[in-house]
Amino acid sequence: MQRPIAPNARVKWGSATRVLPNRPLTWNDVRRCLRPMSRAPKAHDVMIGRVVEMGRHTGLELDSGRKAKFFVGDLLGLVFGHRYATRQFLGEVPPLLNHYHILSQGGVCGRVV
Repeated sequence: MQRPIAPNARVKWGSATRVLPNRPLTWNDVRRCLRPMSRAPKAHDVMIGRVVEMGRHTGLELDSGRKAKFFVGDLLGLVFGHRYATRQFLGEVPPLLNHYHILSQGGVCGRVV
């Protein structure tokens, strides 16, 4: 079971979200804006996710171009999208699920197929 999220926990926003104005910086700021997921995600939908397991990607490229490591429990600002990478994997925007995959270091998320 995961621990509760601290109100001042910072959100790491992937570079794929750089066009969003006024991105919230902390969990306290984020939770005021949250809406429950009542439908399947679509490409370009934004998601705040919590890392529950480490996989291929262990870092996120920020909009500044800097790479930031992330760890289990971190909050990430991601965007749903499709991805095809010849030497890595194929990813798609999935139906409504409890867990999603990080498809790129830029902050695209979905499901690996």
